[in-house]
Formats: sequence, structure tokens, C-alpha cells
Amino acid sequence: TREALAIEWKKPINRDWLSFDVQGGVDGLGITAPNTRDSAFLTEVSATTSALFREPSSHWGAWVGISYAVPVQHSGSDPTTGLAIDPQPRLDFHAGTVLSIVKEWDLFADFAVIDRGDLENPATRLPILDGGFDQKQIVFGVIRHIEGSKKSEDTSDDALQVGVN
Repeated sequence: TREALAIEWKKPINRDWLSFDVQGGVDGLGITAPNTRDSAFLTEVSATTSALFREPSSHWGAWVGISYAVPVQHSGSDPTTGLAIDPQPRLDFHAGTVLSIVKEWDLFADFAVIDRGDLENPATRLPILDGGFDQKQIVFGVIRHIEGSKKSEDTSDDALQVGVN
């Protein structure tokens, strides 16, 4: 199970080009597995910051960011290995891009470097969390925007809303 509480602040530097995004929060994670008696719980405090870029015609955008999380509480044993958990601080990097072919459809790619645990120390690896140790992830996706009727004065036809409020 996972519980999270976060606050986010976005600061547009230039409405047509650049915004900054800062998030901070607390994550709680309970780890269990069927047919085992072991369970573990982890609480982390985290901060993330990102720069969000877009071009004025709103058909392309990109982002780059960094995250840092510190475990503030942990207890129990990993149900898959039986080892007491020893979570480590983590530092993650991510970068991505999005292309809006038409207003309703976006194609995106995201690249992340996840730093969680030490491959040589099994107590620091939590298999349920991003693979349990340092890794690289590449995610490709498609987004379909579904909008209801607009009741505001905003008549913007921007196809891409990366970092714009």
C-alpha cells in the first residue's frame, strides 16, 4: 500500500516558453506479500524540481528534473527476502519530451535514472520500489485529452499545456 501527501508550486517564467515546478511531500509505503508473515513500512520525505519548456505554437514541450528523498522512518522485514529493510536516500533524474500531433493527442517519451539502494547490499534493495536498485527507465506513451464544455473566458486553442495554468 502507498499513501502520499504532496504540495506543488508552479512558477511561469515566460508563459510561451518556460515554467518551473517544485514539489515536496511525504510518502508512506507498506510492503506485504501473500503467504508470508514478514511485512515492512517505509516513510520518506521528498522534494522534486523540474524545468518545463514549450514552444509558442504549443506542439512541442520538454522537461528536465531532479528528485531527492530521505527515509525518515522504516521498520520490518522485506517479505520477499526476509531481510530487515535498510532504505537509503535516493537521488533521481528525469528528462522527457512531448509532441502534440493534433490538439487531442500527445506522444511522449521520458527517461529516468533511479538511484535506490545498493546492488551489493540486499537490505537496501526494496524489490517493490522501482526495481530495488539503481537503474535506467525509458517510458513511451500516448495521451488522449478529453475535455468537457468550456465555461471560462479562456478560448485558447493551445494543443500542448506543458506547465501552463
